[in-house]
Amino acid sequence: MPIAGPRRGPVAHLMPGLPPHTPESAILTLVTQRGPNKTICPAEAARLLSPENWRAHLPAIQAAVQHLHATGQITVTQRGQPADPATARGPIRLGLRE
Repeated sequence: MPIAGPRRGPVAHLMPGLPPHTPESAILTLVTQRGPNKTICPAEAARLLSPENWRAHLPAIQAAVQHLHATGQITVTQRGQPADPATARGPIRLGLRE
């Protein structure tokens, strides 16, 4: 299923209550579309916000990951094990909280 990006229309309709194209809505949209027991890379959410300038969005994505994890909306793993996004070093994966 293609992901509706910034040039193809808003994605916020999938996550009611979040304005379109916020770091939180991008993460929640992608993990929801991916489904249970599947994960995304945080960079995928940054690319949804801005395909050409996605790296500039990584700090905001990192802050959103910490917030969404702290509020229990997503899971964060590293090498397949639960991880704390505030202290994890290296690649992490984001999943839908079941």
